[in-house]
Amino acid sequence: MPGPEQLTAALAAEIAECVRRFGARPPGAGPPPLAAGPVPERPSAGHAPASVRAVGVDVVDVPRLARLGRRWGDSLLAHLFTEEERRAAQGGSDRYRWESLGGRLAAKEAVKKVLGSQGEAAAWRDLEILKGRHGQPVLALHNGAAVAVEHAGCTHVHLSITHEAQLAVAVAVGV
Repeated sequence: MPGPEQLTAALAAEIAECVRRFGARPPGAGPPPLAAGPVPERPSAGHAPASVRAVGVDVVDVPRLARLGRRWGDSLLAHLFTEEERRAAQGGSDRYRWESLGGRLAAKEAVKKVLGSQGEAAAWRDLEILKGRHGQPVLALHNGAAVAVEHAGCTHVHLSITHEAQLAVAVAVGV
């Protein structure tokens, strides 16, 4: 199994290949020309466009989390995850359980980075990562976390979680 260094090198090579295949625009060149035809209007939901306040990214080594979880048992999981998060990770294979918890932990740490960049903080279990109606990750805020997000100047935190090889990666964008 490749280590983080090989995965990073592989990712860099993949990005370079995409840039080579699809072309990179020089700085200041502006966006590429649009195809001919009318540009569809973007529907306005009756609110102004949000500006990004902060971005957080985190990577979790899923097998390492599994080893720690087996070593420390329920006390570690109860410290990091809500009862609902632990329940949501059940019902599948052992691999699914740890990938699910790894993705949630990465998302929580990414949110903590968004808050930390604005001088705020939140406890692990005050940040709850749930599944939305379409399977997307949704952040639920409890106790001091809601106040921290508000003090950070954010009205919403968008999340994305992905898994690759033995890694769980999450991005949080505070708007």
